[in-house]
Amino acid sequence: MEEFHNQGELLKVIWKLLYSTSSARDQGTLYAARNTLNARNVTQDPADDYYAASDLVEKVATAYIITGGLTHFGMESIDSIPCKHVYDGEVGNTNDMQEYIFDQARSFVKTFTLPEVPKLPEYGPNCNTYNCRYCGKKYKQPHSLRKHEFSIHGHYDLLFAKEKVSSSKDNENESDGVSAYIKLVLTLGLLRMDRNDAIHMGDGSRMLRIDQFLVLYYKYCHCTKYAFGTLETIAQTEVLLTERQAHRLIWNRTVNHRGDVNTNHPNDLDVEHCNKVFKDFAHSYRGVFTEKVVARVSKSAMKVHEIIKQFDKVCNVRVPSGRHKTCDKEIDIITLVRQFQACNLFDFIPGRSHYAYPNIKENPLTELDIEFVRDWIAASLKKFQNKHFC
Repeated sequence: MEEFHNQGELLKVIWKLLYSTSSARDQGTLYAARNTLNARNVTQDPADDYYAASDLVEKVATAYIITGGLTHFGMESIDSIPCKHVYDGEVGNTNDMQEYIFDQARSFVKTFTLPEVPKLPEYGPNCNTYNCRYCGKKYKQPHSLRKHEFSIHGHYDLLFAKEKVSSSKDNENESDGVSAYIKLVLTLGLLRMDRNDAIHMGDGSRMLRIDQFLVLYYKYCHCTKYAFGTLETIAQTEVLLTERQAHRLIWNRTVNHRGDVNTNHPNDLDVEHCNKVFKDFAHSYRGVFTEKVVARVSKSAMKVHEIIKQFDKVCNVRVPSGRHKTCDKEIDIITLVRQFQACNLFDFIPGRSHYAYPNIKENPLTELDIEFVRDWIAASLKKFQNKHFC
């Protein structure tokens, strides 16, 4: 799966769930924060300016984390002294202090995020061959198999059980829509931060763990292409590839040209950089542009580019680095923190909600038809088996 394009698709998911131009007056929303920071280069489509949209999400998520931390420790401002969950251990004891930090971080995550995801149901077909899990009897239709396992072997199945599980609906008078919005922002924001950090560190195993969450969010937001591609990558590492090939796929998803620990970037982004060099050389070509010319330019473009870079280095010619500048985000983040604190966003107030999100769900994955997701996974695995990965 292409990691850089995957990052862009995750931004589209965040935009679909949390970004609305009608939320200008709803303090604490992405669009209101965009107006507060005067980030006019952020539009309704994050693909218009990926880096501007990425910066906005990072600033808002960081401001939420700081504001939630102040609430967690009972602090009135950043310079205040904690009144809650105060560390009472020995100062200088590295183990105790580290354990205290981890405990508080774990408590914060459990309180203000939604790490739980719905599990696949145990009833229904457990393989693509439609064999009974008890007696091995074969069926052609999944409905017949489910009826057989329920009636003959007593295997619980929601389709035939007399007591239907009613979907629990939150009482509008007891729910807090603003709190639900905050939890969804922190959940997606922390997932994105964790994935970006995994990319920078070249941690392929952590990237795959996060992909397991993203598959469900892609499926919920109807990002079918990326849901299918991410599922295929997971299936390759688990069952479709040999152990050696799976190891290569997991740990060869990033590239590092600088040699530092946290300077990895996705392979597909590196390919885009190479494509840019090729396009620059192709545009400067003045002859007839044939397939033979394209093949020749594609083979020589990177070599010529390296020669030019070395020549500029020897001649002390300064050229633009081409890297996106990282500006200081502290002022913008502090501005958002003060605004969030003034609005008491992290105080649970039943009955309130944002105007643009009157019925927002704090965990949209609960609305997924998990039986359909299971059948989609089974059907996708059937498609994967017809491909050659070796």
